[in-house]
Amino acid sequence: MRKKQRGSGGHEEGAGHERWLVSYADFITLLFAFFTVLYATSERNLEKTQEFQESVKKYLIKAGAFGGSGGQVQQGEKNNEVIESPLPTYKSSRPEDLAVTESTEKEVEQSISKEDRSNYLMDLYSDDLGVRLVVRGAQIFASGQAGFKKEALPFLSRLGKVIKKIDRRLLIEGHVDSEFESEKLGDLSLSQDRSLQFARYLAQVHKYPSNKLITAGFGSHRPLSGKQVNLNDRLEIIILFEDSPL
Repeated sequence: MRKKQRGSGGHEEGAGHERWLVSYADFITLLFAFFTVLYATSERNLEKTQEFQESVKKYLIKAGAFGGSGGQVQQGEKNNEVIESPLPTYKSSRPEDLAVTESTEKEVEQSISKEDRSNYLMDLYSDDLGVRLVVRGAQIFASGQAGFKKEALPFLSRLGKVIKKIDRRLLIEGHVDSEFESEKLGDLSLSQDRSLQFARYLAQVHKYPSNKLITAGFGSHRPLSGKQVNLNDRLEIIILFEDSPL
């Protein structure tokens, strides 16, 4: 059996005396990778930077223009309490759908004042069906009725012009709070009447094609909040995407 040689200091000399080279090589490799990452992240990509800035800008427009801090439909309780659509929910990434969303946001921002957006609009967002404009029901309808308030007509006129300019198929959803429930299905009747009222308004006043209008009344069955009843009383106008299943 071959004995291991000992050096002058009495330590064993073997195949491991060059292990420090392996550790050193690993260290150099990691150092190279580190500086490569630093270089890559320091390189400016103007196109991606611009996309990021536009994304932040659109969020600020939504958060600031539609009433300020924390009261929007998509914040707070909505994610816990709203009844989800039975259809698959996703945010479309198709260029043509994104174009509809962007054009709607642009038209609303340009045609409707910040004050009116704060007073009348609860939210503007896109989902699996299209772009949703959520209007406060209590601001445009008399309590328990389907008729428009006189003071809401200027806003409705501007909103109608925005919708007419976009010129796509619409789904108009009526929603009311549970205070209108009764044995005679008063909540369903009221919500349907309100969606029909807005459809008639678009067809008669703005000459919107009737074959592009779909109405639905959900009564109080799709509440947005169990505490803030004013969020449940609303009209949702969905500007449908081209491939919408409706």
